[in-house]
Amino acid sequence: MSKWRLAIAAAVVPVLWGVGCIGSIGDGEGVEPPDPSTQGTCAAQKPPLRRLNHTEYAHTVRDLFAGYMPPQTDVSPDARRSGFTNNVEFLNPSALLVREYYDNASALAQAVGPALARDLGCSDADCYAAFIRDFGRRAYRRPLTDEEVAGFLSFYEEGPGRDDLPFALEMALTAFLQAPAFIYRPEFGQEGHLTPHEVASRLSYFIWQSMPDETLLDAADAGSLAGDDLAQQIDRMLADEKAREGLLTATHEWLEIERIADEVKGEGIPWDEDIVSSLEASLEAFVWERGFTEGRSFRDLLTTRGAFVDSNLAPVFGVDGASSELTWYELDDRPGLLAQPAILAGQAHGTYPSPVLRGVFILNELLCDPPAPPPPEAGMDPPPDTDESGNALSNREGYDILTMAESGCAACHQAINPFGYGLENYDAIGRWQDADAGGPIDASGETSGFNGAETYIFDGPDQLAEQLAESVQVRTCMVSKWVRYASGSGPLAEDDCFIDDVELAVAGPEAGLRDLVIAIALHPKYSQAEVSQEETP
Repeated sequence: MSKWRLAIAAAVVPVLWGVGCIGSIGDGEGVEPPDPSTQGTCAAQKPPLRRLNHTEYAHTVRDLFAGYMPPQTDVSPDARRSGFTNNVEFLNPSALLVREYYDNASALAQAVGPALARDLGCSDADCYAAFIRDFGRRAYRRPLTDEEVAGFLSFYEEGPGRDDLPFALEMALTAFLQAPAFIYRPEFGQEGHLTPHEVASRLSYFIWQSMPDETLLDAADAGSLAGDDLAQQIDRMLADEKAREGLLTATHEWLEIERIADEVKGEGIPWDEDIVSSLEASLEAFVWERGFTEGRSFRDLLTTRGAFVDSNLAPVFGVDGASSELTWYELDDRPGLLAQPAILAGQAHGTYPSPVLRGVFILNELLCDPPAPPPPEAGMDPPPDTDESGNALSNREGYDILTMAESGCAACHQAINPFGYGLENYDAIGRWQDADAGGPIDASGETSGFNGAETYIFDGPDQLAEQLAESVQVRTCMVSKWVRYASGSGPLAEDDCFIDDVELAVAGPEAGLRDLVIAIALHPKYSQAEVSQEETP
């Protein structure tokens, strides 16, 4: 019976894809790419057709069926491009992904449909139509058209599920969960601007990485997503627990935290799944509490001395008596974000720190000044630990020999290594160390990166953190990163006017990550965007 039902659903779903939608999951018919001639200007943009990425899809399914414990969805992971997995240019569905959407839709419909039918408490056509309108409004993040409702009503009135509410619901759910209006986030606009419901979706997927809730949909229905009403909605959304999950998912990708999950540390170094989990949770708490809950400044994020520590992390931080709960400790040897072990351990090798990985991380994620890819002949050998006479070499001395001896390598490593040397006091898992190879650690450095905009001269992590905190380039980079995430690397990510305005909004000394998210969300180009509806030649 199950196979028969799925075969009928598979035959009917493509018909519904043409009802108020755009072709099929795998095409973008009717949607033209942004006109390249308008990018980087203040002109209205034609937003690209944006598919939900893996995380957004999973969160949306969870929230759409809240209270029904839907089975876990299984879709292929998305690639990270420009730092994030929501880059619209790389969200084209493969044949495998389309099949996974179908399998998930079928499984979800069969698992949840009977409970939904039971909870409706009625079984006539009017009851079914009311469900279609209510569920469709949440699934499509906008009210359904009469034509769309009529298409779904055919399951109950004309199809094989005639007068069979549970089966009609199963068919409808299978169709809803494969429709482009669910899988994609279309932004076609109306009269040259985003519709209120398109604005609601922008906000919810930016802050929550999930669908709008009922309150946000009601505001969109009322057309009240502007001015003070919009600001109140953003404050409400940031106070919701889903904001922590959504914004920290973006933070994970920005700070490359997933690297520690694949790390294998050397013998004698405390490292297991519990430590990895606590390291991730410690960094999440640091960024969320300092950057979003307390709304502290960028400077504070980069320089505040301390960390969240639990009993798993006591040996990493050198703290005695830590409880099983993450607790804030003021620690002099932990100046800010870069001194958090989840970052340090991920930008290191199994038994020794890597000034190259750490330097590239700073250049990429804090300065937006990435080095060119290493040449094909670049080696992956570890740094030597002794010189030709057998004398012990420090990690820094070994890296100098490994990366500076060849002129072709030195040109890049003169810009990369000094940033990493500033963090040399932290070992392969981020523990503090004062000595290496029998001598004091040299954590000094001088570099201007690759574009030469600013020069950094420091001795140790304290001075490095202070200089990065004062850097205009760092603030500009953070704005660029979060604009890119908020826009899915769409046209707004290249809009100089938008970026300049956001940067100006967070230029004050007290501005931080929370202010940055609000500045993006409130900007008219984001929340009241003009949409070019001219056909691209």
